[in-house]
Amino acid sequence: MKRFNKVGCFDKSEQISHFYSFYSAEEAWFWCCRCRMGQQVKFLKKDTFKEKNCETNDIYIIIRRLQLKKYINEHHIRILVRFGIEQAPPSVRFGATEYECFLWQQAMFFLDNELRKKGLVE
Repeated sequence: MKRFNKVGCFDKSEQISHFYSFYSAEEAWFWCCRCRMGQQVKFLKKDTFKEKNCETNDIYIIIRRLQLKKYINEHHIRILVRFGIEQAPPSVRFGATEYECFLWQQAMFFLDNELRKKGLVE
């Protein structure tokens, strides 16, 4: 039986034999935000939920490093957090500005590169 800690992510004490990478940086970011918000990830269908080979802190640290290297700035962070909470990428069709979409794409580009280097994204 899978055990969840209070933020809905797998408990580290449980040994998991199969890990799956994220399909994209967006998927990794939304997963991270969902866990950080304290929502139970159990609400997903059982067949869509797979164990991930990282923790939310791993993604947070990568974002922080990108900010320290000045690849992204506080405007990128604000957009990432806003749309991470909404669990959907920005779209002009749904009220986001073109600038917000640009910042999102730029941040996802850098995040994707770092996650691929770490082997967290396929």
